[in-house]
Amino acid sequence: MAAVSHRRAGARSRAAGALGLALSAGLLVGCSGPGPGPAPAASSGPEPGIGAWPTFLPSPTPQGVPEGSLRSPAMTYPGSPVLLHVGAAQALWDVEGPSYPSDTKVGAEEVRCTFTLTIREVSAPISMRTTSFDVLDSHGGLHRLAAAPHHAVPDRLEPGRDYTLALVGVLPAGEGLLRYYPSTRGAVAAWDFVAETD
Repeated sequence: MAAVSHRRAGARSRAAGALGLALSAGLLVGCSGPGPGPAPAASSGPEPGIGAWPTFLPSPTPQGVPEGSLRSPAMTYPGSPVLLHVGAAQALWDVEGPSYPSDTKVGAEEVRCTFTLTIREVSAPISMRTTSFDVLDSHGGLHRLAAAPHHAVPDRLEPGRDYTLALVGVLPAGEGLLRYYPSTRGAVAAWDFVAETD
């Protein structure tokens, strides 16, 4: 199962890289239709740095920062900030990782993973006393995460400060979901990740 996850993740990564390369080189072409036709008209104004947006592509629409709450938990991925609502407070959360020890063996079935959480723009105090973090792996297994050494989770997040938390756990290689529970009532966010050891 882990090998399948690695292949799928690798295929996603290669596909995304190929698309990015094609777009940056201006090589996007249609795949269907009767053949070459008149050149598409230029858009009404230039986009900074990339020239005019082609009229045959859908107009880009900014999606903004995703939001999560008990009523509607956010589903995101590391590197994509998310605005989380916890009670009457909100804060912007970002996750990096997982990262692994330098001596992690290639192809290991389990790995010690570290996730680094950055929390900023806290609007009101957020209690962390009942907070928990876990990982749901691709086989349905649950794994608790703990604070890394010298990175204790504070009792409370206060406005006007930025916080960095480091969480660790021994996890199976492959896909997983890092989940944040601000209370026993449920999760407000999950971050999809792949622990790759190949």
